[in-house]
Amino acid sequence: MDQISSLKPRSINFFEIFLWIKSVILAEIIFGFFLVYVFLIDFSVSLKSIGSAIAASASIMIGLSFALSGICYFFDFLDREFYYRKYFGLVGYFLALFYSVLLLFIDPQRYFYGFFDNLLSLDVILGLSAMTIFTMMAIISNKTAMILLKPQNWRALLRLGYLAYGLLVIRAAVLEKDLWLAWWKQHNSLPPVRLVISVFAVMVILLRISIKISKLIKMATRQPISPKPIANNKI
Repeated sequence: MDQISSLKPRSINFFEIFLWIKSVILAEIIFGFFLVYVFLIDFSVSLKSIGSAIAASASIMIGLSFALSGICYFFDFLDREFYYRKYFGLVGYFLALFYSVLLLFIDPQRYFYGFFDNLLSLDVILGLSAMTIFTMMAIISNKTAMILLKPQNWRALLRLGYLAYGLLVIRAAVLEKDLWLAWWKQHNSLPPVRLVISVFAVMVILLRISIKISKLIKMATRQPISPKPIANNKI
């Protein structure tokens, strides 16, 4: 009965609206930063540069969503910021979805006309796999899904997001490894955008790993509670 009542439509949640607004504003700020960043590299504004800024904004927002777990775990005074995790992630997902559609116009030869010819290419497989996981996460990122799936299963599915994030790092390396190596040898401009967000993504994943290590250390160093000896009652 409690589960059924919890599935009823909710009234307007103004706090939730507030979180959405602040998350969108942050995404706009990040987008503006990367738009300028890309301009300083290419000295031009094109659909491709706008797409790069959108992709970077999506990656950073999703990364911030994941990072909040670790930040709040290690710094208790930031626990109140944990509320933003869901909204950062969803804003990042919608930006990533928009960028996926934009690819059809940025590189139609590869992602539109020649999509099926490149369907089995590594970058398409990695990108589709990551977006499939992110889509699943977006669909279940609500209380109703948590109740239906059970909290433990629900959390396990959401943690697949780290796998998707890692797949995008691998995809970026596949697409731009030559560009990254060229920049590393010359250092004649700002680092490529995908390199910057890939380093950020790796740091976020390492933060998650550090949480797991910290929990294992705490479990290993926890002193077992020994039972109190039973006193012998002398008659």
